[in-house]
Amino acid sequence: MVAEYERAQILERSRRGKRQAAHAGVGSVLGGAPYGDHYISKPLGGGVARFDLIAPHAEVVRPVFIWVGQERVSSGEVCRRVQRAGEPRRDGQTTWERSVVWGRLKNPAYKGTAGFGTTRLGALKRPLRAQRGRARQSRQPHASAEVPREEGIFVPVPALIAVEL
Repeated sequence: MVAEYERAQILERSRRGKRQAAHAGVGSVLGGAPYGDHYISKPLGGGVARFDLIAPHAEVVRPVFIWVGQERVSSGEVCRRVQRAGEPRRDGQTTWERSVVWGRLKNPAYKGTAGFGTTRLGALKRPLRAQRGRARQSRQPHASAEVPREEGIFVPVPALIAVEL
């Protein structure tokens, strides 16, 4: 019982410390760098955590935003174009999926602000029926959900694309 209380205390203190660091604009509280960037930790970065640009990956990201924003192509067409060019993903594979492209397009870090506290764990909604080949009951009793934009904390990071208004 004491161990549970101590664990809860440690989790709460860690959460408050990360939230305070995010308000101060410290990049070390962010989970990971987006495609095109590399996260440099505090010890490796001389006391300051930051994102560094990976030039070959950045040259893959910029055309994606041009194709979608100016040429108005679908995420499926973006996948086909990137695969035709033979551009690898971060893990080295060359197959790109629509959900990955959509996630990149929604990520505010490409515009120069990375979000902290933009999702929250909540109660798992019970599905109407089980997905094909899966159990109806999930192994995890919780689900991640997005919070309203005004509740998130946004930390400045190097922008990969230029936002033109």
